[in-house]
Amino acid sequence: MNHQKINLAIRTTAVVTAVAAMGVVAVGPFLPLDEAIPEARTDRGMPTTRGVSAPDLPAPAALEAVFAMSLRQPLGDASAPSESRGTNEVAPALTTDAVADASAGPPALVGTIGDSLAMLKTSAGVVEVVGVGETLAGTDTQLLAVRPGRAEVRYGGQKLTLVKPAEPALPGE
Repeated sequence: MNHQKINLAIRTTAVVTAVAAMGVVAVGPFLPLDEAIPEARTDRGMPTTRGVSAPDLPAPAALEAVFAMSLRQPLGDASAPSESRGTNEVAPALTTDAVADASAGPPALVGTIGDSLAMLKTSAGVVEVVGVGETLAGTDTQLLAVRPGRAEVRYGGQKLTLVKPAEPALPGE
């Protein structure tokens, strides 16, 4: 097929489609409508649950225990709530001995979050989330850069690259 036959086929298709459209527009108003069209539902979108009134809500005094809870706690085992007391109180803060032990060696990299946060674990076992440019609490360790699975820190005046240890393989893999 050459370009003239292709153009003829395209123009013929366009004319046939236009004539069919004009026929539908001319005959359409004279055709009867189907009488079995269902009525539109008026209750659509209405909630089926009952509302809550003020007497159903607890008194503000009953919620004071919830507001007093300390929900934001440091990461790590040293800050786990004491289960023997049966409450949600936070364990006592690290002592000065634990902070001194934390400076015994460089921290270990637990993980990274994006390119700006690293989770570092001190030798005392405390895990802390540190941003680039911040200093790890109780130590002279400063986070310099974060890459996936790696973090550069300044520890004792030296630049160190911490690497996240490989995760152990799951059974059956």
